Amino acid sequence: MNKNLFKVFWALLLIILGSSFSSAQTLMPLPAHASVYSGSARGLWFTAPTGFTITGLRMPSEAGTGQQFIHVVKVNDPMPIAFGAQSANFNTLAYISNAPNGIIQSVNIQVNAGDLIGILGTTTGNANSYGPSTGGSTTIGGFPVDLNRFGYQGSIEAGAAPVIWGQIDGQIGRVEMYYMIGGAGFNNAGIPDLVAPTNFCASAQDIKVKVRNYGSNVLNTLQVQWSLDGVMQTPVNITTPIDTPGSALGNDLTVTLG
Repeated sequence: MNKNLFKVFWALLLIILGSSFSSAQTLMPLPAHASVYSGSARGLWFTAPTGFTITGLRMPSEAGTGQQFIHVVKVNDPMPIAFGAQSANFNTLAYISNAPNGIIQSVNIQVNAGDLIGILGTTTGNANSYGPSTGGSTTIGGFPVDLNRFGYQGSIEAGAAPVIWGQIDGQIGRVEMYYMIGGAGFNNAGIPDLVAPTNFCASAQDIKVKVRNYGSNVLNTLQVQWSLDGVMQTPVNITTPIDTPGSALGNDLTVTLG
């Protein structure tokens, strides 16, 4: 098989399983480092585009070599929250204090689609890794996400922030967030492999993919939406149950798309 042609074909084949994509732990891309700010705690906030699990957190190396301090919250007030009108209406999802520098801190934070998530992060001395002046954009599970400015007018070294504020756009404090789509309690499927075609000789061939259950429950129904070379094709409805990982029946199903 010509590997370059295989890569081109896979790039042209877009597959969407409802709103879920499979993933191992993935680092959410961040804007580039611009400067170090050593005043109050800063961070970023975003609206979750889908359900996922935050699995790790780390301060980027540009923030310095001090201990890590990270505070993750679910904001309950509508955003933005004015700089001068800080809010205490949030739930703390994780608070990490005096963690060794450079080590990813393991967490297990379930996030639902639509949640407003804020993350503050500094190293010793309130040192923040600032991004560019215009906020930034990223992706979570393939979905586009806007990153916005988030802060607390004080230090999080002695304890979690009691109040927070959040602006639209603006210079963010960079905190590395590692995640996986789904997790315990989620129903998720993904496409780990292209089964066919396996060669690209001139002929008409079926397109077959492997569908995998990455969730914690049996999937009884699933719709695969797919496009080829930018043209949407007829969706494929799956009614064959796909078992959970580790089950005797296995959690893979080969599906012919067209």
